[in-house]
Amino acid sequence: MSFTVGVWVQSTLDSSNDRPPMVIHRNVGLGDLAGLAGSEAADLRCALPLDMSPRIRRRVLAEIERTDGITLTAAVEAPVAAFAALPPGPTARSVPPGGPQLHAVALGQPGGSVSILVADRISAQLTGAGVVQDRVAARQLLRRAFLACLVTGGFDEDGEAFEELVEDHYASVTAYQLDGAGSDLVDHAFGRVPVERRPLRSVDACLLGLSRLSRLAFWTTTWPTGRVHLGSGWTRHAGPLDGAGETHLVRLRTDRVLRFSDSTGQPVPVRAGSVRAWGCHVPERLGGQPRLQILDDGRILVHGPAGVPPLAARLQWPIPGSGSPDLAISAVGRLGLELIDPSVVRPEQVEDVEPQLGGQPQ
Repeated sequence: MSFTVGVWVQSTLDSSNDRPPMVIHRNVGLGDLAGLAGSEAADLRCALPLDMSPRIRRRVLAEIERTDGITLTAAVEAPVAAFAALPPGPTARSVPPGGPQLHAVALGQPGGSVSILVADRISAQLTGAGVVQDRVAARQLLRRAFLACLVTGGFDEDGEAFEELVEDHYASVTAYQLDGAGSDLVDHAFGRVPVERRPLRSVDACLLGLSRLSRLAFWTTTWPTGRVHLGSGWTRHAGPLDGAGETHLVRLRTDRVLRFSDSTGQPVPVRAGSVRAWGCHVPERLGGQPRLQILDDGRILVHGPAGVPPLAARLQWPIPGSGSPDLAISAVGRLGLELIDPSVVRPEQVEDVEPQLGGQPQ
Protein backbone atom coordinates (compact mmCIF):
# COMPACT_ATOMS: atom_id res chain seq x y z
CA MET A 1 0.00 0.00 0.00
CA SER A 2 1.41 3.40 -1.02
CA PHE A 3 0.40 6.82 0.16
CA THR A 4 1.15 10.43 -0.68
CA VAL A 5 0.65 12.06 2.70
CA GLY A 6 3.47 14.25 3.94
CA VAL A 7 5.92 12.46 6.21
CA TRP A 8 8.71 14.04 8.27
CA VAL A 9 11.30 11.77 9.86
CA GLN A 10 13.98 12.94 12.28
CA SER A 11 16.70 10.66 13.59
CA THR A 12 16.55 10.31 17.36
CA LEU A 13 20.14 9.06 17.65
CA ASP A 14 21.83 12.25 16.53
CA SER A 15 20.67 15.50 18.10
CA SER A 16 23.09 17.61 16.06
CA ASN A 17 21.44 20.62 14.47
CA ASP A 18 23.71 20.10 11.46
CA ARG A 19 21.97 16.87 10.55
CA PRO A 20 18.92 17.51 8.33
CA PRO A 21 15.72 15.50 8.84
CA MET A 22 14.79 12.78 6.41
CA VAL A 23 11.79 13.79 4.31
CA ILE A 24 9.52 11.29 2.59
CA HIS A 25 6.59 12.61 0.65
CA ARG A 26 5.85 10.87 -2.63
CA ASN A 27 4.24 7.47 -3.23
CA VAL A 28 6.00 5.80 -0.34
CA GLY A 29 5.23 2.17 0.32
CA LEU A 30 4.45 1.67 3.99
CA GLY A 31 6.63 -1.42 4.03
CA ASP A 32 9.58 0.64 2.77
CA LEU A 33 9.61 3.10 5.66
CA ALA A 34 12.05 1.12 7.79
CA GLY A 35 14.47 0.75 4.90
CA LEU A 36 14.29 4.42 4.05
CA ALA A 37 14.89 5.36 7.67
CA GLY A 38 17.84 3.01 7.90
CA SER A 39 18.65 0.96 10.96
CA GLU A 40 18.42 3.92 13.34
CA ALA A 41 15.38 4.58 15.48
CA ALA A 42 13.46 7.56 14.12
CA ASP A 43 10.57 9.77 15.11
CA LEU A 44 7.97 10.11 12.39
CA ARG A 45 5.22 12.68 11.90
CA CYS A 46 2.70 12.54 9.10
CA ALA A 47 0.12 14.89 7.61
CA LEU A 48 -3.05 13.05 6.58
CA PRO A 49 -5.40 14.31 3.87
CA LEU A 50 -8.75 15.44 5.24
CA ASP A 51 -10.59 13.36 2.65
CA MET A 52 -8.92 10.12 3.81
CA SER A 53 -11.68 7.85 5.13
CA PRO A 54 -11.54 6.87 8.82
CA ARG A 55 -10.97 3.21 7.84
CA ILE A 56 -8.02 4.01 5.57
CA ARG A 57 -6.63 6.44 8.14
CA ARG A 58 -6.66 3.74 10.83
CA ARG A 59 -5.02 1.27 8.45
CA VAL A 60 -2.24 3.68 7.47
CA LEU A 61 -1.45 4.57 11.07
CA ALA A 62 -1.54 0.95 12.18
CA GLU A 63 0.92 -0.08 9.46
CA ILE A 64 3.25 2.80 10.32
CA GLU A 65 3.18 1.82 13.99
CA ARG A 66 4.09 -1.77 13.07
CA THR A 67 7.15 -0.64 11.10
CA ASP A 68 10.40 -1.56 12.84
CA GLY A 69 12.73 1.34 13.55
CA ILE A 70 9.96 3.93 13.34
CA THR A 71 8.09 5.62 16.18
CA LEU A 72 4.96 7.51 15.14
CA THR A 73 5.00 10.66 17.27
CA ALA A 74 2.31 12.73 15.56
CA ALA A 75 -0.43 12.37 12.97
CA VAL A 76 -2.19 15.62 12.08
CA GLU A 77 -4.52 16.75 9.34
CA ALA A 78 -2.73 18.27 6.32
CA PRO A 79 -4.06 21.84 6.79
CA VAL A 80 -3.03 21.74 10.47
CA ALA A 81 0.54 21.04 9.35
CA ALA A 82 0.32 23.84 6.78
CA PHE A 83 -0.94 26.19 9.51
CA ALA A 84 2.11 25.36 11.65
CA ALA A 85 4.31 26.42 8.72
CA LEU A 86 2.98 29.98 8.76
CA PRO A 87 5.22 32.70 10.23
CA PRO A 88 4.08 34.22 13.53
CA GLY A 89 1.33 36.76 13.06
CA PRO A 90 -0.94 39.11 15.04
CA THR A 91 -1.55 38.25 18.68
CA ALA A 92 -4.94 38.21 20.37
CA ARG A 93 -4.18 41.55 22.01
CA SER A 94 -3.86 43.15 18.57
CA VAL A 95 -7.36 42.06 17.53
CA PRO A 96 -9.67 45.04 18.10
CA PRO A 97 -12.98 44.38 19.92
CA GLY A 98 -15.38 42.98 17.37
CA GLY A 99 -12.60 42.90 14.79
CA PRO A 100 -11.65 40.01 12.52
CA GLN A 101 -10.35 37.18 14.70
CA LEU A 102 -10.44 34.21 12.31
CA HIS A 103 -7.80 33.09 9.84
CA ALA A 104 -8.21 30.30 7.30
CA VAL A 105 -5.79 28.00 5.47
CA ALA A 106 -6.87 26.52 2.12
CA LEU A 107 -5.08 23.63 0.41
CA GLY A 108 -5.91 22.77 -3.18
CA GLN A 109 -6.72 19.15 -3.99
CA PRO A 110 -7.16 17.24 -7.28
CA GLY A 111 -10.51 17.81 -8.98
CA GLY A 112 -11.04 21.32 -7.66
CA SER A 113 -11.90 20.42 -4.06
CA VAL A 114 -10.24 22.37 -1.24
CA SER A 115 -9.24 21.48 2.32
CA ILE A 116 -10.01 24.37 4.68
CA LEU A 117 -8.87 24.98 8.25
CA VAL A 118 -10.14 27.86 10.43
CA ALA A 119 -8.14 29.27 13.36
CA ASP A 120 -9.45 31.63 16.07
CA ARG A 121 -6.67 34.05 17.06
CA ILE A 122 -8.40 35.12 20.30
CA SER A 123 -8.98 31.69 21.84
CA ALA A 124 -5.95 30.08 20.11
CA GLN A 125 -8.22 27.31 18.93
CA LEU A 126 -8.73 25.58 15.60
CA THR A 127 -12.51 25.74 15.23
CA GLY A 128 -13.21 24.07 11.90
CA ALA A 129 -11.72 21.79 9.25
CA GLY A 130 -13.16 20.03 6.22
CA VAL A 131 -12.99 19.27 2.52
CA VAL A 132 -15.37 21.30 0.36
CA GLN A 133 -16.23 20.89 -3.31
CA ASP A 134 -18.54 23.84 -3.87
CA ARG A 135 -19.31 27.30 -2.53
CA VAL A 136 -22.34 26.18 -0.52
CA ALA A 137 -20.35 23.58 1.43
CA ALA A 138 -17.52 26.08 1.95
CA ARG A 139 -19.88 28.74 3.35
CA GLN A 140 -21.42 26.17 5.69
CA LEU A 141 -17.96 25.32 7.02
CA LEU A 142 -17.08 29.00 7.51
CA ARG A 143 -20.35 29.59 9.37
CA ARG A 144 -19.87 26.57 11.65
CA ALA A 145 -16.31 27.62 12.46
CA PHE A 146 -17.51 31.16 13.21
CA LEU A 147 -20.31 29.94 15.50
CA ALA A 148 -17.94 27.56 17.30
CA CYS A 149 -15.77 30.47 18.45
CA LEU A 150 -18.63 32.55 19.86
CA VAL A 151 -19.33 32.81 23.58
CA THR A 152 -22.84 34.15 22.99
CA GLY A 153 -25.15 34.35 20.01
CA GLY A 154 -28.22 36.53 19.94
CA PHE A 155 -28.51 37.15 16.21
CA ASP A 156 -30.48 35.81 13.30
CA GLU A 157 -28.50 33.21 11.36
CA ASP A 158 -30.52 33.71 8.18
CA GLY A 159 -30.11 36.36 5.54
CA GLU A 160 -27.41 38.56 4.06
CA ALA A 161 -26.72 40.40 7.33
CA PHE A 162 -25.49 37.18 8.95
CA GLU A 163 -23.37 36.30 5.92
CA GLU A 164 -21.70 39.71 6.12
CA LEU A 165 -21.14 39.24 9.86
CA VAL A 166 -19.37 35.94 9.18
CA GLU A 167 -17.10 37.55 6.56
CA ASP A 168 -16.32 40.44 8.90
CA HIS A 169 -14.85 38.01 11.44
CA TYR A 170 -12.36 36.53 8.95
CA ALA A 171 -9.13 38.49 8.74
CA SER A 172 -7.44 36.62 5.88
CA VAL A 173 -6.93 33.35 4.02
CA THR A 174 -3.61 31.69 3.19
CA ALA A 175 -3.95 29.46 0.11
CA TYR A 176 -1.63 26.83 -1.35
CA GLN A 177 -1.75 25.17 -4.75
CA LEU A 178 -5.21 26.22 -5.90
CA ASP A 179 -6.13 25.31 -9.46
CA GLY A 180 -8.73 27.20 -11.48
CA ALA A 181 -11.79 25.57 -9.90
CA GLY A 182 -10.33 25.62 -6.40
CA SER A 183 -9.26 29.23 -6.76
CA ASP A 184 -12.76 30.30 -7.84
CA LEU A 185 -14.29 28.30 -5.00
CA VAL A 186 -12.15 30.07 -2.37
CA ASP A 187 -12.73 33.52 -3.88
CA HIS A 188 -16.50 33.10 -3.94
CA ALA A 189 -16.75 31.38 -0.55
CA PHE A 190 -14.76 34.01 1.35
CA GLY A 191 -16.26 37.01 -0.44
CA ARG A 192 -14.55 40.21 0.74
CA VAL A 193 -11.90 38.39 2.81
CA PRO A 194 -8.39 38.91 1.35
CA VAL A 195 -6.75 35.73 0.01
CA GLU A 196 -2.96 35.37 0.03
CA ARG A 197 -1.80 32.81 -2.53
CA ARG A 198 1.55 31.29 -1.60
CA PRO A 199 3.89 29.71 -4.17
CA LEU A 200 4.57 26.57 -2.11
CA ARG A 201 2.84 23.35 -3.07
CA SER A 202 0.48 21.94 -0.46
CA VAL A 203 2.76 19.00 0.32
CA ASP A 204 5.77 21.27 0.81
CA ALA A 205 3.81 23.51 3.19
CA CYS A 206 2.77 20.42 5.16
CA LEU A 207 6.31 19.06 5.32
CA LEU A 208 7.60 22.39 6.60
CA GLY A 209 4.84 22.54 9.20
CA LEU A 210 5.54 19.01 10.46
CA SER A 211 8.96 20.19 11.59
CA ARG A 212 7.36 23.13 13.43
CA LEU A 213 4.46 21.54 15.31
CA SER A 214 5.92 22.82 18.58
CA ARG A 215 4.69 26.25 17.48
CA LEU A 216 1.17 24.98 18.17
CA ALA A 217 1.77 24.08 21.83
CA PHE A 218 -0.55 26.93 22.85
CA TRP A 219 -3.28 25.92 20.39
CA THR A 220 -6.14 23.44 20.76
CA THR A 221 -8.85 22.04 18.50
CA THR A 222 -12.60 21.59 18.86
CA TRP A 223 -12.52 18.13 17.24
CA PRO A 224 -11.00 14.93 18.67
CA THR A 225 -7.27 14.66 18.04
CA GLY A 226 -7.25 11.42 20.01
CA ARG A 227 -9.61 8.54 20.71
CA VAL A 228 -12.86 8.87 22.65
CA HIS A 229 -13.87 5.80 24.69
CA LEU A 230 -17.31 5.34 26.20
CA GLY A 231 -17.46 2.23 28.31
CA SER A 232 -15.17 -0.70 27.60
CA GLY A 233 -16.21 -1.52 24.06
CA TRP A 234 -16.85 1.68 22.10
CA THR A 235 -14.24 3.95 20.51
CA ARG A 236 -14.38 6.98 18.26
CA HIS A 237 -11.02 7.49 16.54
CA ALA A 238 -9.25 10.82 15.99
CA GLY A 239 -10.25 13.16 13.18
CA PRO A 240 -12.50 16.13 12.34
CA LEU A 241 -16.25 15.75 12.35
CA ASP A 242 -18.16 15.38 9.13
CA GLY A 243 -20.51 18.34 9.55
CA ALA A 244 -21.84 20.02 12.66
CA GLY A 245 -21.80 16.91 14.82
CA GLU A 246 -22.09 13.16 15.25
CA THR A 247 -24.51 10.99 17.21
CA HIS A 248 -23.69 7.46 18.37
CA LEU A 249 -25.76 4.89 20.28
CA VAL A 250 -23.66 3.00 22.83
CA ARG A 251 -24.40 -0.03 24.99
CA LEU A 252 -22.75 0.20 28.43
CA ARG A 253 -22.08 -3.01 30.28
CA THR A 254 -19.82 -2.78 33.33
CA ASP A 255 -17.53 0.17 32.60
CA ARG A 256 -19.37 3.48 33.01
CA VAL A 257 -16.46 5.72 32.06
CA LEU A 258 -15.81 8.41 29.46
CA ARG A 259 -12.07 8.42 28.84
CA PHE A 260 -9.54 9.32 26.16
CA SER A 261 -6.34 8.03 24.55
CA ASP A 262 -3.89 9.01 21.84
CA SER A 263 -3.68 7.47 18.36
CA THR A 264 -1.66 4.53 19.74
CA GLY A 265 -4.13 3.81 22.55
CA GLN A 266 -2.05 5.29 25.39
CA PRO A 267 -4.32 6.98 27.99
CA VAL A 268 -4.53 10.76 27.78
CA PRO A 269 -5.27 12.65 31.03
CA VAL A 270 -7.90 15.36 31.26
CA ARG A 271 -7.23 18.57 33.10
CA ALA A 272 -9.76 20.82 34.80
CA GLY A 273 -7.91 23.84 36.12
CA SER A 274 -5.27 22.52 38.53
CA VAL A 275 -6.85 19.05 38.72
CA ARG A 276 -5.72 16.19 36.50
CA ALA A 277 -7.78 13.02 36.08
CA TRP A 278 -8.23 10.02 33.77
CA GLY A 279 -11.70 10.73 32.45
CA CYS A 280 -15.10 11.06 34.08
CA HIS A 281 -17.83 8.75 35.31
CA VAL A 282 -21.06 8.31 33.32
CA PRO A 283 -23.89 8.77 35.86
CA GLU A 284 -26.27 5.87 36.52
CA ARG A 285 -29.19 8.16 35.66
CA LEU A 286 -28.25 7.87 31.97
CA GLY A 287 -29.05 4.15 31.86
CA GLY A 288 -27.31 1.36 29.95
CA GLN A 289 -27.83 2.57 26.39
CA PRO A 290 -26.92 6.26 26.27
CA ARG A 291 -26.69 8.42 23.16
CA LEU A 292 -23.36 10.17 22.64
CA GLN A 293 -23.12 13.47 20.76
CA ILE A 294 -19.83 14.98 19.62
CA LEU A 295 -20.37 18.57 18.45
CA ASP A 296 -18.15 20.81 16.35
CA ASP A 297 -17.77 23.44 19.09
CA GLY A 298 -15.90 21.01 21.35
CA ARG A 299 -18.84 19.74 23.40
CA ILE A 300 -19.49 16.09 24.21
CA LEU A 301 -22.96 15.18 25.48
CA VAL A 302 -24.04 11.80 26.85
CA HIS A 303 -27.85 11.59 26.84
CA GLY A 304 -30.00 9.14 28.75
CA PRO A 305 -33.81 8.77 28.89
CA ALA A 306 -35.98 11.73 27.92
CA GLY A 307 -36.10 14.42 30.58
CA VAL A 308 -32.90 13.27 32.31
CA PRO A 309 -30.08 15.84 32.38
CA PRO A 310 -27.16 14.67 30.19
CA LEU A 311 -23.51 14.50 31.05
CA ALA A 312 -22.18 17.61 29.29
CA ALA A 313 -18.52 18.56 28.88
CA ARG A 314 -16.49 20.88 26.69
CA LEU A 315 -13.10 19.67 25.50
CA GLN A 316 -10.06 21.49 24.16
CA TRP A 317 -7.92 18.93 22.38
CA PRO A 318 -4.12 19.28 22.22
CA ILE A 319 -2.44 19.12 18.81
CA PRO A 320 -0.31 15.97 18.38
CA GLY A 321 3.41 16.64 18.27
CA SER A 322 3.09 20.13 19.75
CA GLY A 323 4.31 19.18 23.21
CA SER A 324 1.02 19.88 25.00
CA PRO A 325 -0.02 16.56 26.59
CA ASP A 326 -3.19 17.34 28.53
CA LEU A 327 -6.76 17.50 27.29
CA ALA A 328 -8.62 20.42 28.89
CA ILE A 329 -12.13 19.58 30.11
CA SER A 330 -14.87 21.68 31.71
CA ALA A 331 -18.48 21.06 32.66
CA VAL A 332 -21.27 22.59 30.59
CA GLY A 333 -24.41 23.68 32.43
CA ARG A 334 -25.22 23.48 36.13
CA LEU A 335 -24.23 19.85 36.67
CA GLY A 336 -20.58 19.10 37.32
CA LEU A 337 -18.37 16.20 36.25
CA GLU A 338 -17.29 13.32 38.49
CA LEU A 339 -13.63 12.91 37.58
CA ILE A 340 -11.75 9.61 37.80
CA ASP A 341 -8.71 9.49 40.14
CA PRO A 342 -8.34 13.28 40.37
CA SER A 343 -5.10 14.77 41.63
CA VAL A 344 -3.92 18.33 42.10
CA VAL A 345 -1.10 19.41 39.80
CA ARG A 346 1.26 22.20 40.74
CA PRO A 347 0.89 25.16 38.38
CA GLU A 348 3.59 25.02 35.76
CA GLN A 349 5.89 27.97 35.34
CA VAL A 350 4.84 29.23 31.93
CA GLU A 351 6.23 32.30 30.25
CA ASP A 352 3.80 35.12 29.61
CA VAL A 353 3.82 34.44 25.89
CA GLU A 354 0.71 34.86 23.87
CA PRO A 355 -0.35 32.47 21.09
CA GLN A 356 0.15 33.96 17.64
CA LEU A 357 -1.10 33.17 14.20
CA GLY A 358 0.95 30.17 13.13
CA GLY A 359 2.09 29.59 16.71
CA GLN A 360 5.20 30.67 18.51
CA PRO A 361 8.53 31.13 16.77
CA GLN A 362 11.11 28.51 17.61
